[in-house]
Amino acid sequence: MTPMFFEFTFSYDARFTKEEGAFLTSYLGPKFRLEDEPDEQGRYKIASRSWDIFRADIGPIFEKVPLAKLDIRQLSEPAHYHFLTKWLADMQSFMERIDEVQKAQTHLFNHKCDVHVPGFGLLAINEVTWEEDCCTERLQSKIDQGWRILAICPQPDQRRPDYVLGRNTQIRQDY
Repeated sequence: MTPMFFEFTFSYDARFTKEEGAFLTSYLGPKFRLEDEPDEQGRYKIASRSWDIFRADIGPIFEKVPLAKLDIRQLSEPAHYHFLTKWLADMQSFMERIDEVQKAQTHLFNHKCDVHVPGFGLLAINEVTWEEDCCTERLQSKIDQGWRILAICPQPDQRRPDYVLGRNTQIRQDY
């Protein structure tokens, strides 16, 4: 597993056992220390200052102290920083494209005849089918095959509803 170096502080209400404290002291150095007296549950508060910032790989901390309460300040590994910067730029570009599509869809509801107008996703569907009295397993297998639920039709005389399903056959089915 790739190390993930973060700058962090411990939450003010974090409590540790003596063994967890010994591990954290050996892992983080003498700046981390526990109080001498335990609380009523036998756990120790941090004696370090609350503003002490630690820099370490958090993987081993969560392996040895799974309930550690950390306040992550920032990612401090340069390789991860570049990855996250690129990922955030890609997400920003993606969100801008979604905003453009939403702006283009100004007429989502036709007020003159009280009818909803389908969006681009519904317009892309070129194959439609239905499933009567459909159980969850069969519906999930259809969804896994690329079908999407267009409508759910509850029936008064059936235990399970009918489903109208649609998909675009031009999209790859093996995602």
